[in-house]
Amino acid sequence: MSWARNVLLVDPGAEGRAGGNRVTALRWAMILRRLGHRPRRAARFDGRPADVLVALHAVRSADSIDAFRARFPGGGVVVALTGTDLHDAAGRDRLERSLALADAVVVLHEGALPLLPDAARGKARVIVQSVELPREPPPPPSGFQVCVLANLRAVKDPLLGARAAMLLPASSRARVVL
Repeated sequence: MSWARNVLLVDPGAEGRAGGNRVTALRWAMILRRLGHRPRRAARFDGRPADVLVALHAVRSADSIDAFRARFPGGGVVVALTGTDLHDAAGRDRLERSLALADAVVVLHEGALPLLPDAARGKARVIVQSVELPREPPPPPSGFQVCVLANLRAVKDPLLGARAAMLLPASSRARVVL
């Protein structure tokens, strides 16, 4: 396939961590492969040629974005923003630099668009994450289930669901599941 591209997926969590970025990188690599592209994953830009760099996490991938753009000025750069990118003021300068170097920006929900600097909004596209449903649906729960779905790190307030459940009356049939 002559239109197939060599795509480097830079995932700063690729080295041994099983966080959300890694799951996203694995899923996107599978999708790109199905579309006929040749993706490879790395924790950082390795200097090897690629047609396109897809950087997960604008702040933590900033050095890779800079290095790729310097080495391959005609290569494409796609920056996929994470929640940490959007909500961590300490990385704002690196975020804005990565966005300035990007040809395209991916956000995972519509609510992220107003959080972007004005200059990046025109490059931004929303790609809503999805899951593959099991073939057989699980039996319906008895009561109301609330699912806490995240890589539960301190920055994400991992006990928020538990604290919220404690506010429910004793008669509640709500269950918090992880």
